[in-house]
Amino acid sequence: MKAVAVLYPILQLERIHASLCGFDATDLGAVDLIIKRIKEFPGVWECIGEVMSRHDDLTNLTTGERPRANHPSLARVSRFAGENYLPVSIHHNIAPISRNSKEVKLPSYLNEFIELIEYCREGHHGAKNSTVFIWCHSGISRRLVVKDLHVWIDAIMKEYSDQLYIDLSWVVLQDYIMPNLKEWVNLIKRYPNRFMIGSDVVGTVSNIGKSLKPYDALLNALPKDIRAKVAKKNFVELFNEMAKKRQLKGLGEKGIVLPADYGYSERDHVRPEFKRSSFMETNLHLFK
Repeated sequence: MKAVAVLYPILQLERIHASLCGFDATDLGAVDLIIKRIKEFPGVWECIGEVMSRHDDLTNLTTGERPRANHPSLARVSRFAGENYLPVSIHHNIAPISRNSKEVKLPSYLNEFIELIEYCREGHHGAKNSTVFIWCHSGISRRLVVKDLHVWIDAIMKEYSDQLYIDLSWVVLQDYIMPNLKEWVNLIKRYPNRFMIGSDVVGTVSNIGKSLKPYDALLNALPKDIRAKVAKKNFVELFNEMAKKRQLKGLGEKGIVLPADYGYSERDHVRPEFKRSSFMETNLHLFK
C-alpha cells in the first residue's frame, strides 16, 4: 500500500505541465527572473506563459509601459525559450476593444505579434531554433469585434503554421467559433495538428468539466481523428516533442533543468531589430 501511495502522486504529476508566468513583460530582466525560477525548481517547468500582451483592460491598467509582443523584453524571453525548447503561451489581442458589438475593428495589433514570430524564427537574427508559440484564445478577448476571424487565422497559419499553435479556450468559442462553425471546422481540417482546446480555468480545477463541456459541439463536428488531436493529442505531442529536444540537449527529462552556472547575456536582444511587418495591410484584400 505504501508503494501505491507513493506511485499515485507521481503518476498524477505526470499529468501536470507547469508553466512559468507572473512576470513583467516589459522588464528587460524578466528572462533573468525566469532563469532564477527554473534553477529554484529544476525539472518542473515545461512552458512559459500565459504571457500578457495587449490584454485590453488588464494590461491598460498596468503601471508603466503597456506590454506588447514586439517589446525587447519579450524578444529576450522568447529567444531564451526557443534556445531551450520551451513553448511560449501568449495572450496578445489581435485588435483593440470595441465600444459595442457593431464597432468592427481591424486587427491592428496583429503586426506586433508577427514581428515577434519573425524575430524568433530559425535563421533570423541569429536564431538557431524557432520559438514555438501558443496563441491564447486565438487572439480574442472580451469586447473584441473582428470581421471573419477565421480568415485571419487561416492567413497567419499559411505563413507560420510551423511555429504557431492556436488555442481555442475562453470567449472565442461562443463569440466566434459557434456562430461560424462550418468555417472553423474547415479551418481546423486544414491545420489539424495546430489547434487545441483549453479550459482557461484558474485557481481551482473544480470547474474544468463545466468549462470544457461547451466544446462538445465543436469536437463532434470534427472528423474522429482530428477531434482527438484538438481535444488532447496536439497538446500532448507538442509537450512530449519539446521534452525530447530538451533531453537531447541535456536539459532534463521532463521539465527543464539548467546548468548551475547558466546565465543570459545582458546584451542579447536588448535592442532587437524587429523587421517591420505589414501583414495586416497585405492581407486586407481577403475581405474585399
